[in-house]
Amino acid sequence: AASDVYKRQVLIHCNAGLGRSGLVAAVVCKELKIPNAINFVRSYRKGAIENEAQENFVINWKLMTRLS
Repeated sequence: AASDVYKRQVLIHCNAGLGRSGLVAAVVCKELKIPNAINFVRSYRKGAIENEAQENFVINWKLMTRLS
């Protein structure tokens, strides 16, 4: 169930834990069907997903995986 997803603990980390880590965390959240993945990640790590290119990557994740 979707509520079970929120009970799992996952650690993703790089140097500052914002840009690349935030991007990977948001993509994982999307794959787990967590709504509003970017805001969800940012609720735990302020400043995660640092720029528009990273936001667009997350937003377009499903589109990119279907095209490949």
